[in-house]
Amino acid sequence: MDQTLGRLMDVLADPNGDGDTSDSIVNQTLVLFTSDNGGTHFDNLPLRGVKGMFTEGGIRVPLIAHWPGKIPANTVTDHMVHAVDFYPTFLDLAGKQWQPSAETHPLDGESFADVLRRPDEVERTRAPIFYLFPGYMGSRAQPCVVAIDEAGGKRYKLLYFYEADAWQLYNLSDDISEQNNLIGSQPELAGELSKKISAWL
Repeated sequence: MDQTLGRLMDVLADPNGDGDTSDSIVNQTLVLFTSDNGGTHFDNLPLRGVKGMFTEGGIRVPLIAHWPGKIPANTVTDHMVHAVDFYPTFLDLAGKQWQPSAETHPLDGESFADVLRRPDEVERTRAPIFYLFPGYMGSRAQPCVVAIDEAGGKRYKLLYFYEADAWQLYNLSDDISEQNNLIGSQPELAGELSKKISAWL
């Protein structure tokens, strides 16, 4: 993986491979490095679970962005990004020359172009992130729906498991390992998140 990414960066720096970098396009190119979901099947501590699960060990992945002169160097943000955000982000960065209307072509995600350019300035809030998994994946996943949202400066995650008819609520800001199910102690918050799930579905 490192070698492949290295070859890609070499081509962007020297497109003709002749050592002449005057035609370099690396400064005009946004490179994003991420994964589709979760970590290995071995150990993702302190995250709970593995690839294929809907706990943080199964869905949380890093996103590394490289765009010299556009993205401030050595910056880190905990702004949430979902795979469905890539399309609206690319439309935004391309100048919004073609932006479909919500009636014609609704977009599930939202642009994170401003987060890339100004990671320290953009507010952390965003629309909730949702997942719907209607099937099975061995013992790792069963039919469920998930919402992750910000409330009161904290990040919360609500899961509903269809077959068990069971809810789980976690404060990811304080409990990244998802050890303390708050469903019994914060029913109002769970209710608000469940309404957002219903509206999204």
